[in-house]
Amino acid sequence: MPVFRARSFFQVLVNTQKNAHNMYKLTQAPISQKLSVAEAKQFLEMNVFPGQRGLSTPKARYYADLLLQGRLRPVDVALATMPDGTRVLMNGQHVCTACVMAGREMSAVVTRWKCETNRDAWELYATFDVHASRTVGHVFQGARGLLTRPEMREVPLRILQNASGALKALSTNPVSFHFSGPKSDRVAVVEDNSAEVLWVNRMVTAEHVSRVGCIAAMLATHRKNPAMAEDFWEKVASGIGFKNKTEPQKRVHDFLSKDAPSGNSKQAHTCIYSICVTWWNSWRLNEPRCTVKFASMKEIPEVES
Repeated sequence: MPVFRARSFFQVLVNTQKNAHNMYKLTQAPISQKLSVAEAKQFLEMNVFPGQRGLSTPKARYYADLLLQGRLRPVDVALATMPDGTRVLMNGQHVCTACVMAGREMSAVVTRWKCETNRDAWELYATFDVHASRTVGHVFQGARGLLTRPEMREVPLRILQNASGALKALSTNPVSFHFSGPKSDRVAVVEDNSAEVLWVNRMVTAEHVSRVGCIAAMLATHRKNPAMAEDFWEKVASGIGFKNKTEPQKRVHDFLSKDAPSGNSKQAHTCIYSICVTWWNSWRLNEPRCTVKFASMKEIPEVES
């Protein structure tokens, strides 16, 4: 069995100093200490961060066994004070649970943070991937309850995640579905474009229009012509009100419902976006066409107004 190794928080501290816009700050220097069972229980009482991942009992038991065997290296525990003064356990629920399970103190590096805003809280949460990486979904779970507009907190996680990918793609020129950078950036772009996300959430009434590439096309057309985009995408989403089988909205509806590539790859997103935009352009320019083939496209099409 491999020896468990916890990543040091010092790299996190360095990264924090490099990003001056971050307002989550250490309230004191990291403390290397022996964490008692009583302290572990106290920390677990603070495990109330919105969207915190569920406890994996087998994982906690594994750490407890390592602790009893004397093979658990010093662990990282992070506490944070939220803007409203609430103190939360930001990282360390499994190792604290292991300490209680084993009934034995353990070596720990404890850091205490203060978050000036709710955004700081989710950005801080996203940095802790010591034992298992925070996915975009995990970060959105933690951030959704902290979004500024109350109605944004009711948007389904799938829509928030996919809208964030669409918004990130549209922020590049040309449009690119290659995502990089901190996962917290995906939440920030949703927060900064909440009006568009709420429009998407109102329009996305069916699964076939909730893919990243489709949402990107919806937003791109809405930015060009909001009124026309409403008309176009309402038909695509509902699947009703078509005048004939050849009109572009019908073509897009059928493509998304039956023929769109599956998966979450850059290629799939690009294909869906390009085909949706091409049919939109056909509709706006009143230039009928029989088919749209992604394989024959040399570049991603521009959106006509």
